[in-house]
Parts: sequence; C-alpha cells; structure tokens
Amino acid sequence: IRHKRVGFAHEKNGNLLFKFVDLVVHFQPAAFVIENVPGLRDLDGGEQLNVAIGLLSAAGYNVEESEVWDAADYGVPQFRQRMFVVGTRTQGCFEMTKKRDHISAGSVLEELPGPDVLNHETRRHKVASVSCYMVLNYGKRDQLGRVDRLTPSRPSKTVIAGGTNGGGRSHLHPEIPRTMSVRECARLQTFPADYKLVGPTARQFTQVGNAVPPLLAAILATQIAKAFFLLATGKLGFR
Repeated sequence: IRHKRVGFAHEKNGNLLFKFVDLVVHFQPAAFVIENVPGLRDLDGGEQLNVAIGLLSAAGYNVEESEVWDAADYGVPQFRQRMFVVGTRTQGCFEMTKKRDHISAGSVLEELPGPDVLNHETRRHKVASVSCYMVLNYGKRDQLGRVDRLTPSRPSKTVIAGGTNGGGRSHLHPEIPRTMSVRECARLQTFPADYKLVGPTARQFTQVGNAVPPLLAAILATQIAKAFFLLATGKLGFR
C-alpha cells in the first residue's frame, strides 16, 4: 500500500521543514543543508519547499537550486536518491564532486571486521521462510514477507528504517537466506565499523535507515567548505 503524502495537512509532521527554517533564521549559521526524499519538491504542488526557500532568501541566504543525488554515485554501496538544498550567507559557487564508480553490496558484506562485531544480531526466520529465501533470485521480492534479496554485484537497494517485528525491515542478505543485521545495514550506509548503535534493535534499524550515509555527508561538507570557506582543494582528503 502506498501512503499518500499529505504535506501541510499532516497534524504532526506537516510543518517540520519550517521548524528547521526557524532554527536557521534564528541562529544564522554561515551555511545550511536541507536533505529529504525527492518527493519534497512536489509536496503540496511544490509549495512547501518554495515557501521555505523564500523565507531563507529573505533572511539573507543565497540558496542553490535543489538537486537530487544518488548515494551510489558517490562511493556508497547503495542506491539511495535524496534531495539536497544548500544555502549560504557567503559568496561562492557550490558544485558537487564528480561521480564515482559504483561499489557492490556483496563487496562490503563478504566479511565483517573483528571477532566481536557490534549490532550484528540476526533475525530468526521460520523454516518455510528460509526455504523461500534460498530459491529467490537476486533482486527479486518475496511477496509473502515483502522483502527483497539483494544482488551481490550491484549496490544495495535503499536501506530502510525498519524493525524486527512487523512493519518495515531490512532487505535479504544476497548470499545468506535471512534478513540483514543492523551492522550489515550500517555497512551499506558507510557507518564506521566501530560505531555502536544503542536502544532496541528496531530503533537501531530506524537510526541507520533514516541517516544520511556518512560518506556522502562528508563529501557534501567538503564541497561546501571548498565553495564557501576557501579551503584548499583536496585538503580534507576528497577529490
């Protein structure tokens, strides 16, 4: 079932974008980044984003055109499209770094580092489910469990915010007939191996799935620094 995005009319979340705008206007940072799903550009006929950009422009920010980037194009082993809007109070011209070769999901899931891997508890499945997962082709969906088996030679499908009981969950491991652990999802998101997630397992999945991939965030921050804060090219290690 596809849920309709209700935009401004959503009682709880309809104005979260403007809470962020209020913080930017109040604290006046030198630069800001808005990140969201690409659908934000079309929400309420584009009204939400246009109003937000208007408020930021009126507060003295130069706001770049919104762009949609796929994390897989920047070294993240995962297809993940997100919209970004960059704004600054300083002069400069923001430009995203050039695209990189794709990294496969299988290459980062082959080995987990160290004997005591953090956040690597796996879900127990029924025998019938395991039997279905064993014969499911790469890239296909198990309709009963509503889970997708990853293709080892390609970037992962988008890591989702899920849980261990009902609702959303992780994808199927490309080579093992089970859903992936929090740690495996975190690897697809490029979290450091020693980064420990806390709380119930369901909330750990939520934390990982809702995050901007750290590698993509680092590249974006570096490009902002180069464009608006006059850091020497390559100083922070990204090209």
